[in-house]
Amino acid sequence: MKLLQALLFAALMTACATDPLDRLEVNSPALTSAQVAELRKHTVPLQPGELRLAATMTVPLLRVETDKPREAGGQYRVPVVVGSFNGRAGVRMLLDSGSNQSLLGYKLARAGGVPIVENLKPVTAMGVGGAVENLPALVPVGTIGALEFRNLPAFIAPETESLRMARGWFGSAPVMIVSVNTFRPLSYLTVDALGGTVSISANEPYLPAESAKFVTNVPLRWEGDLPVVDIAVDNRERLPCIVDTGGDYGLLLPRQQANEFGYWKPGSGRLDASHGVGGATLDTGFVVRQTKLGGATLKEIPARTLLIGPELGGGKLLLGNVVLRRYRVTFDFRRNLLWLER
Repeated sequence: MKLLQALLFAALMTACATDPLDRLEVNSPALTSAQVAELRKHTVPLQPGELRLAATMTVPLLRVETDKPREAGGQYRVPVVVGSFNGRAGVRMLLDSGSNQSLLGYKLARAGGVPIVENLKPVTAMGVGGAVENLPALVPVGTIGALEFRNLPAFIAPETESLRMARGWFGSAPVMIVSVNTFRPLSYLTVDALGGTVSISANEPYLPAESAKFVTNVPLRWEGDLPVVDIAVDNRERLPCIVDTGGDYGLLLPRQQANEFGYWKPGSGRLDASHGVGGATLDTGFVVRQTKLGGATLKEIPARTLLIGPELGGGKLLLGNVVLRRYRVTFDFRRNLLWLER
C-alpha cells in the first residue's frame, strides 16, 4: 500500500466570506475514535487488485458547470462519471490524476460496506490545508461502465473539505475520488471535456481523433504514481509539472517559481483561500502570460500560489483542469505520452 503523497483534489474555489482569514480551518478534519472503532469491525487481508475490461468503452461525464459554461469544456469543471461498488449503484466518481490513491469519505465507505485492511496503520495524506490521517481499505468490487475492478486500494477519510465541496455540485450525494493511476495496467484513458465523455481501452493502441484540428503529445512519466510532464513558463527552461485532472485551477506555481518569474513577492498580492483535503490555506492569484506543453501554447492562464504550509507535489508545478478541459486529454499508458487534441 503506497503512501498518499499528494492528494491534490484541491478545488481551489473560494467561499462566500469576505475575509479569507475567516475561511481558514485551524484543525484538519479527522476520523473520530468511534468511527475508527466501527471501521475496525470489518477488516480483510491485503489482496492484489484486478481490472477487467474486454473492449474499449466510453461513458458520459456528469455535467458540473464552470462559471463560464459557454467556453470550451465549460460544462465539465472536473471529470466525474457514475459507477458502482459493492452493489451500490449511482456512485459519483471523480477521475483524479492529481491523487496517487483513491479516496472515499467515512459515510460512503460505511454505506457501501468497504472494509479496511487488517494490520495496516493509518496513512498520513498531505494536501491543501495540511495533513489528514486516512485508513487503508480495499473496495472489493466495482464498475465504471464495462470496466470492473476488484480489490481496489483506497483510503477511508474524514469528510474533508474536498469531499464536502464536491457535494455542492450534487446536493447531498457523496463523491468518491478514483486515482487515474488505477488504470495504468490498461492501454489508455481519455478525458474528453469537449465531447463530454471518458474512454478507456484495455488493449487498443491510442490513435488521435481523425476530426481533430490540433494534436500534440508530450513525454509522460510517473513520479510517486503521479503523472509528470515538462512545461515551459514564459519561454523559460522547462520544469516538471504534475497533470491534475481533479484540480479546478489553471496553474499552481510553487512560491520560489512564482517569485523568480515575477508573479509574486512575499508580502504582496491579494489574499484568498484554497480548500483541500486538510482544510483551507491562504493563497494569492495572478495570470501567467504563457506556458508551452508539447506543441500547445497556453496563454493567459489563471494561476495561484499557496502562501503557507507545505508545497504540494514536492514543489513541482501543477497543471489543473481549467486548462485541461479545453482539450481532449489522453493518458497513453503504453507509450508514456500525454496527448492534447481539439
